[in-house]
Amino acid sequence: MLNEPMRFDVLDGPSGGDGVSGGTLDVGGLQPDTQYAVQVAALTRKGDGDRSAPVSVRTPGGVPNRPTLNVKILEREPSVSVELEWSRPTQTYGELLGYRLRYGVRDQPLREVLAEGEGGTEGSGLLPVTPGASSQRYRIHNLVFP
Repeated sequence: MLNEPMRFDVLDGPSGGDGVSGGTLDVGGLQPDTQYAVQVAALTRKGDGDRSAPVSVRTPGGVPNRPTLNVKILEREPSVSVELEWSRPTQTYGELLGYRLRYGVRDQPLREVLAEGEGGTEGSGLLPVTPGASSQRYRIHNLVFP
């Protein structure tokens, strides 16, 4: 459940000759670009001891999810263009720098355009289509870069 404290009981930790135990624990499943507070308490048969002071940590950013892409063919004699509109991804995991658009004729190398913008807001653009290629199939990829 989101925002619920996670508890990990670590038993059988390494023990020194003086009976003091210490150890490490790797915690997985954390969200990118998220602030966490970490505390530790000693556990005995009689219960938990006092917790340490909380330590605040932030996980590194991650890769944004896909933006929504809308494509419209514009036929204006004698040329044809493709109009693209995209929306900001729902999960950004940090500040967006812009968008990377890849397009091209199917089964041929893709061209790439960088659409940089403040805060990676929504955007749009026009891509020219090869003259006489109105029946060709194109591939369009809209990638976000953090």
